[in-house]
Amino acid sequence: MELVAFLTIWVLFGSALIFSAIGMPPIYYRATISLAGAELVALWMDSFGPLPVVGHFLAGIEVPLLGIALLSVVIMRAWR
Repeated sequence: MELVAFLTIWVLFGSALIFSAIGMPPIYYRATISLAGAELVALWMDSFGPLPVVGHFLAGIEVPLLGIALLSVVIMRAWR
């Protein structure tokens, strides 16, 4: 799970930098940074939080899938 979390944060942060550099609408940049923050909170919940099962599920499955969905929407918008 650590590899998935690392790659998720790395890809989301890198995407946010690219989105701001190429002039994408701010909604995509904000959504990407929000997902990276959600991943960090989920990792905190997994390690120290009150609900470790929820944090593990969010960090390992939910946030990476939402990141993939966001990136596919941005790719479809850029393809047009």
